[in-house]
Amino acid sequence: MKPEKGDTRLQAWGLMIFLGFIWGSSFILMKKGLHVFPPLEVAMLRMFTAFLCIVAFSWNTLRKFTGRQLLLVSLSGTLSSFMPAILFCLAGVGLDSAVSGGLNAMTPFFTVMVSALIFRSPITWRHGFGLSLGLLGCLVLALSRYKGSGMPEVNFYALYVLLATLFYGMNINLVKHYLSDIEPAKLAVGAFSAIGIPAGLLLFFSGNFLHTLTTNPEAPYAAGMVIVLGVFGSALSLVLFNRLIQISTTLFAGSSTYLIPVFAIFWGIIDGEHITAIQFAGICTVLAGVMFVTRDKR
Repeated sequence: MKPEKGDTRLQAWGLMIFLGFIWGSSFILMKKGLHVFPPLEVAMLRMFTAFLCIVAFSWNTLRKFTGRQLLLVSLSGTLSSFMPAILFCLAGVGLDSAVSGGLNAMTPFFTVMVSALIFRSPITWRHGFGLSLGLLGCLVLALSRYKGSGMPEVNFYALYVLLATLFYGMNINLVKHYLSDIEPAKLAVGAFSAIGIPAGLLLFFSGNFLHTLTTNPEAPYAAGMVIVLGVFGSALSLVLFNRLIQISTTLFAGSSTYLIPVFAIFWGIIDGEHITAIQFAGICTVLAGVMFVTRDKR
């Protein structure tokens, strides 16, 4: 799980920690946006901002795609960014940042499951044990909301995050099996181009975004937080992650997943969220399961 030796080793560790910080901070930035704007507008503003950032410098790249590639790249953009952005914002209405960050670590589980069920990849005993452990952690997090009587009740907002991580797992397999011959930067441009224009149309014509932005005194700050999320949490992070993959191993790059809940919990506490012992135990259980699933993967 070590990056290449030499000067790139320090760079790889720096990129991994920085990516964990960026992605771990995404949940609190979404939360700030949701204080003013509805989930769909927050998600579309994030995607449209990322689209403007990454495509403005590489628009000509789209001419190099074949028709089949454009279709697959559009599907990849939908699975990797468009739908998860909406689902995480919906989850943010009723789920703390730390819990969302912990559940986000389920991505490797669904990657393995999709690979096994659709592409017939073998599952080892370690995979099976890790999957079971992770699902147990998810159950703990999903039941971490309590009624007045002190009895746990299902927090259905957790299902939004699990569905988003399923889409992540589907996209990873899609890229691996059908789009591996496309350069990562080119793939990113195509994906954001496919979802950026629809996101912009939904943002400006399906709701009251502009009205809220000009009439609510808290709206400029909330929108600014979402724009930061789009620039750093979507556009820049994708570029940095591609660079990390190039100078290290896929396992080392994927280890940034472990850092997301750490920073999500940190920002949640800073913002006044109360992390219960049960929630913390659930997050740790999920991460332990992820370590079993990814330990022997290269």
